Amino acid sequence: MGIIMALGIFFALGSALLIGPALLVAAYRASQGRFRPRGLGYERKLFRPYRLLLYNRWAVIALTILLTGAVAYQASRVEFEFVPGELSPTTEAQRVAQEAMRALGGEIAFNDDFLIFVRGSRMLREVTADLSSHPGVRSIRSVRDLLPTELLRGEAAFQEIPIASLDAFLSLLEENLREWEGRIAQARNLAVALARGELVAATMGAGEIAAAASKLADSLFRLADAMEAYSPRVPEFLPAVTSMRADYEIIRGFLERLQALPPEEELLRRLVEVLPGDLRAYYYTSEGAYVIHLGLDPQYLEGKKLDRFIAWLEEKGYRYFGFPEVRLRLRQYMQRDFAISTSLAGILILGVLLLNFRSLRAAVVAAMPLVVGYTWMLAGMKFLGIEFNFINISISPLLIGLGVDAGIHVAHRVLEEGPGQSAVARGAAASTMPVLGASLTTMVVFAALLWANTPGLRILGVCALLGLGFSLIASLLFVPAALVRVERPPGAR
Repeated sequence: MGIIMALGIFFALGSALLIGPALLVAAYRASQGRFRPRGLGYERKLFRPYRLLLYNRWAVIALTILLTGAVAYQASRVEFEFVPGELSPTTEAQRVAQEAMRALGGEIAFNDDFLIFVRGSRMLREVTADLSSHPGVRSIRSVRDLLPTELLRGEAAFQEIPIASLDAFLSLLEENLREWEGRIAQARNLAVALARGELVAATMGAGEIAAAASKLADSLFRLADAMEAYSPRVPEFLPAVTSMRADYEIIRGFLERLQALPPEEELLRRLVEVLPGDLRAYYYTSEGAYVIHLGLDPQYLEGKKLDRFIAWLEEKGYRYFGFPEVRLRLRQYMQRDFAISTSLAGILILGVLLLNFRSLRAAVVAAMPLVVGYTWMLAGMKFLGIEFNFINISISPLLIGLGVDAGIHVAHRVLEEGPGQSAVARGAAASTMPVLGASLTTMVVFAALLWANTPGLRILGVCALLGLGFSLIASLLFVPAALVRVERPPGAR
């Protein structure tokens, strides 16, 4: 962009200096002396307003400096953002896609994802567990999510069911229900035998044994009575146990088939093979690496927390790619390029002005409209909610190059007339319309961008109009006021 603009301006300047005068001479000769361009008479009309302005020159200078200083804080708060959504025109297809992503909870969006690349299912499982422990990770998606947890040896896996104990329990329950009355009789007979043993122990003087036998006999009698109370319902329990046995056989058969499945790594490999192409690319790379999609907490998408998260990934040695990191790095590159281009342009402009005017005071005064326009442009951007992006960042060197033109023209014309108030007023009045015409033609070009279909170009047009407009106002008001000197009566020292 810089090379193209430099070439265009160079050839335009050459044409103006060489072809312009030649065309005027040719027109004069072709008209046989009748072609005589006349002034518009605006100098006389503007002389008195400028005289009044110069009488209050200190108020103009102070007001310009104070107002510029007042908005400098807002100007300093303009930030950089990379590829905001409003820079490109939104089509109907994009609107439909955005609605679909919102409906699906963002599961098919990449904007804030980090992609972690791992090889092998074991490493996939370990890395997933490690990433889950980080406080900044809000969601994790991988091909493992497509399989039930039970197939991946999860905490509630079917393999943990005590199938042997369940088989033994059902067998014991079936046996006891079929022999229910016999078990009751056995309990009563055992209780009677213990009661007899109690009498024998009491006769022998073994009181402790007699007490224990008595207590156990009572418990057996109570157990027999309780079992007898359920005797009428035993026929109902038998079909239920039979049904439980059938369910058990189903579970046992499933577990046997489950145990026959291949290991997790082979299972995931087969799953990847049968996935559709787009879905396979989402979870698996052509180089044979699994992809883990990380969704970060919004607090970790900017600033120092994002830097610390990236450092944590690098410390772990993970291969990764992060869209937030891309935005962060590109924003840093934009800030660096902005600082370098703006500083370099400002230094070069000041050097050219010093060579042009051979006076530091005149050079500073001619450059002051640029400073005012630039500061007010930034303040206007902040007021309108506009941030620097990869499109309107180009306005910085553009404004430095174009915004200083008006101040240079006014300063030269004023210095040609002289330092007194009347002379400065004549010079300012004479330069107003040429400067105004030249600036307005440039502003009209940028104003045409306001009707562009691309929002980014509209933003560029707004920024250019703000900068050039404020620079023009400062050139027409501040420069004459700053260059005037107090007229002294003849003979005064």
